[in-house]
Amino acid sequence: MPGNVLDSNKFRPEINGLRALAVLAVLLFHVDISLFSGGYAGVDIFFVISGYLITRNIQQSIHAGSFSLKEFYIRRFRRLYPALLATVTVSSILAWALFSPEHLSRFGLEIISSLFSVSNFFFWSESGYFDLDGNLKPLLHTWSLSVEEQFYLLWPSLLLVFSLLRGEKAKLLAMLAIGALSLAAAEILIQRDSASAAFYLLPFRVCEFVIGAMLVFLPSAMQLLGEWQRRLVTLTGLLFMLVPVFVFGEDTRFPGLLAMLPCFGATLVIWSGENAVSRPVLQNRAALWLGKISYSVYLVHWPLVVFWLYLDPEGLQAGDQAAIVALSIGLGYLSWRWVEQYFRVASMPAGSAAGDAVRRSPLAIYASSSLAVCLLSAVLFHTNSGILARSTALTAEDVANGKNQRYDLTRKSCRLHELETSGQCDTAARLQTLVIGNSHQPDGYNMWKRAFDTPEQNIISFGSTNTCNAFIEDAGADVPDKRKCAERFRYLRDESFVQSLDIVVYNSNRPFARNKDSLFRLFTEMKAVNPEIQFVVLGGYFNLRRDCSYYIGQAGEMGACLDPDYITYGPDDESEAFAAWSGSDVAQVLQPLYINKFELMCEKGDCAESVNGVPFTYDQHHLSLEFSLAFGDAIAREYQLAGDSVIKLASR
Repeated sequence: MPGNVLDSNKFRPEINGLRALAVLAVLLFHVDISLFSGGYAGVDIFFVISGYLITRNIQQSIHAGSFSLKEFYIRRFRRLYPALLATVTVSSILAWALFSPEHLSRFGLEIISSLFSVSNFFFWSESGYFDLDGNLKPLLHTWSLSVEEQFYLLWPSLLLVFSLLRGEKAKLLAMLAIGALSLAAAEILIQRDSASAAFYLLPFRVCEFVIGAMLVFLPSAMQLLGEWQRRLVTLTGLLFMLVPVFVFGEDTRFPGLLAMLPCFGATLVIWSGENAVSRPVLQNRAALWLGKISYSVYLVHWPLVVFWLYLDPEGLQAGDQAAIVALSIGLGYLSWRWVEQYFRVASMPAGSAAGDAVRRSPLAIYASSSLAVCLLSAVLFHTNSGILARSTALTAEDVANGKNQRYDLTRKSCRLHELETSGQCDTAARLQTLVIGNSHQPDGYNMWKRAFDTPEQNIISFGSTNTCNAFIEDAGADVPDKRKCAERFRYLRDESFVQSLDIVVYNSNRPFARNKDSLFRLFTEMKAVNPEIQFVVLGGYFNLRRDCSYYIGQAGEMGACLDPDYITYGPDDESEAFAAWSGSDVAQVLQPLYINKFELMCEKGDCAESVNGVPFTYDQHHLSLEFSLAFGDAIAREYQLAGDSVIKLASR
């Protein structure tokens, strides 16, 4: 049996220092300090530590013949659940006081998923273009706790199976096989553009736990290496952990192979043990203290960030960052002192006065009552948030229905990839119109359908160009294609299809921004194939700093969304962008009809913010169906379909 397993009861101070490094990296990353752009790697360090410690403790109990699954899960519950319940409870109170009905309703699902250790599945299921901003998810960070708890559910049984294997080598090989499969699967998902699954789900993170677990079955560095060699190993491990923290960023392919760098770093530090390098770096008083309270600091820090930004969405300034870091550590200490320590009794032997006294402590009462309150709040938040929220100007159901109704018309439209098979398409109609754009394409379709819905026109819905950037330049691009991008863009390069078109309507958010250049170039190619195509550009409308539903929930009135302090794109921005674009070569080739939405919906600087009690947007810029239809009515009043010029100013 390797020496480090036999010493499993020995306190490892350098591991507390590792915890301090990990939580500090995550904390500084989450308060948006750019130097720590890869601070998310701190979670991977935690996974390695957990894999090592849990395996070490279980193996000692197995060899002593005293291992009990029941006792293991009770200890895990006492270690993790009280502080989590406290965090969820306080977060629920703050969410009730601050959140709009929509966000409060969704927060109810966060509570349920985090308390039942499945929040990683919940947040994974939400990932995508229209995923709610992570800064509006107070319990987003519990995904990693759910991964750990799922690991704890499975790993003890696997270790019991491994105990039947003869020799440490066989156990190591079994673990190595599991880790290798996990890592390979994670890499495959990342290459197939499914990084979110690799990020959130346990099967693709098991390799990180296994790296730590394997240390238990290896001879310790104390047996194999001298002091200077162990110092070098520790220094190498520290570099492996720190480089990702400072070098990795949002665009890093992560987790997968690159996650192995901080994981190997943590493994080397644990393996090398205490030495002259680890003592000043990881075993100083500050590191040991922060490592001791690291779990509670991790729990409280992210809700603090979320609620802070909810009150002040302008972003975190230096003072805000310092305040959140200080509050996270301070509140983390209080949680550790008065919650974690109060219920954590694993180190107290049965039969001792202290141990028996604490074992008679009201853990069951605390846990059951807190759990009941949290779950009741979650259900009420999710199902009746319009009653519980501070404002009922918009209920969560209003917002959800409003966002879904944007697609009512496009669901029944002639969609491009079904052009030759759908009964909704009339390719024999006199006018063939294609509506294209980014995520605002449904809004453009809704406007055009309302304005010019006549039997003589077949309105073809291209769908969104989002996630299709590679195919704008090359329809045969060899990249993942989940939205039939290649098929749709092949139509735009098909001469017979392009020649059949009479009108192309382009509707996009901030339509003249530089990131739209490649699509405009494709339009010029289409114009070269069919010079008779008339291009119509539907201008942009207001963009907001936060969801309109949030501002309405805060103020209780529709007009709140157009407060100048909340607007990030308005009439002046549109005018400047169009003036700059209209002098370009692309504009001269296309000669589009430009329809300015601000001119249609604003009068003497007073712009419409709602129609029939429905806001112009529920989020930051996508139009509600009612508002799109109102735009369509306004377009119909100003323009008309005609046989000669196709679209012209209405004579009336």
